[in-house]
Amino acid sequence: MERFLRILGYDLNKVVYEMAFQISKFQLNDAKFLNYKSSQIAACACLLAINIYEKDRSSAEKFFANCAMKDGLRELNLQIWNNHMVHSTTGYSIEDLKEPLYQMSDFIRNNLSPNRLEGFDVEAIPNVKNSYDPNAKK
Repeated sequence: MERFLRILGYDLNKVVYEMAFQISKFQLNDAKFLNYKSSQIAACACLLAINIYEKDRSSAEKFFANCAMKDGLRELNLQIWNNHMVHSTTGYSIEDLKEPLYQMSDFIRNNLSPNRLEGFDVEAIPNVKNSYDPNAKK
């Protein structure tokens, strides 16, 4: 988790770190998360923590500028992960993370109160595609 936060530029943000850690711990409550690697859980927890953190900031519009809105719900900003640099550094593309990310998001929205994912379009996660060619050499 610390490595992923460093790669994404949030390693010094204590709020994001603590939130990602807590999200990771919540996953211990459901056996379906045993189907995923701990590194996938950590990566997804980082993505969710960053999105939740940025949603609460005054600069949220800039962070979410490229995220679609549908029925009043905003897509998560997955572009912070969905690029060649992050994929080549972590070994995970967004395709590798979208299933556990969806499961984790669904778990949070259905089991935690308050639902920190309120206002996000969780149902859009399974439809996310790589925005680059992961096989292309840079």
